[in-house]
Amino acid sequence: MKKVLFTAIILLITLTKMSGQSTDKDFVLVGQVSGDPNMVQVEMRYSKVPNTCFVTDTDLNPISKLVSALNGNRFENLHVFVRTSPGELILNKVVITADNVGKYAAELAELKKSVTGIVIIHSMKVFQSESGAQLKTKLEQLTGLIIKESI
Repeated sequence: MKKVLFTAIILLITLTKMSGQSTDKDFVLVGQVSGDPNMVQVEMRYSKVPNTCFVTDTDLNPISKLVSALNGNRFENLHVFVRTSPGELILNKVVITADNVGKYAAELAELKKSVTGIVIIHSMKVFQSESGAQLKTKLEQLTGLIIKESI
């Protein structure tokens, strides 16, 4: 009986973890992929996922495009796959820094309506400097969401 109960608990924990990582519950933003083999892999992985917004080099305001793509729907987390450098999110021709992020304040505030969890920026270096820490703080203030960096 103990073995059956133990197996049932392990199965329940595993299913709970798997359901928390469901791409149906999350939304993905992907930046331009040209010249970056890692971004090409990301594009291939998410090309057929319905909850994905691709930013192109013709988008003058990629944050506004993201908000439009969210379309007021509710998602658990927002995954952001864009090029980065310390203190910079690079959305093709638009580079978001602590100095200019306020320009996108209205659009960033809209994210809170669609994202119930956190924003995960898939980068190893965007917040690894003083300017990166300032950018993270400003993004959290403007969105009202927790912003995390992940590999």
